Amino acid sequence: MRIMTGVIIGLIFAILCVMLMEIGAHHLFPLAESTPPAGEAAGVAELTMRMRVEGLLMVVGGWALAAFVGGYIANFIAGRGLAGWIVAGLVVLAVLVTISAIPHPVWMAASGVTLPLIAGWLARRAAHVPL
Repeated sequence: MRIMTGVIIGLIFAILCVMLMEIGAHHLFPLAESTPPAGEAAGVAELTMRMRVEGLLMVVGGWALAAFVGGYIANFIAGRGLAGWIVAGLVVLAVLVTISAIPHPVWMAASGVTLPLIAGWLARRAAHVPL
């Protein structure tokens, strides 16, 4: 029960991390005035490819931060590293879904899968919990 509770609360914090980093990226590096209507995937893909690298780095950083913060909180609550790995795995799954729905630069796809896994490992080490 503690593992499930840890995963749910860790996932909530992970989602908040991603949201805050993406909001920050949009405020610091705004998109062009002519944004496509919601649900128009081709237009969103074009905008993603035209975004400044700094904004894309913030998004990738948000994914990694989400895996670390969510994983750490999940590990702390559960007292086991498995909870944090589940959160990190769900972050990677969300990244894969996002990248398959909206094309991203190759470097972003690669780091979007790799960095959350490294962050999940670091979260387990920082929490000092057994697997």
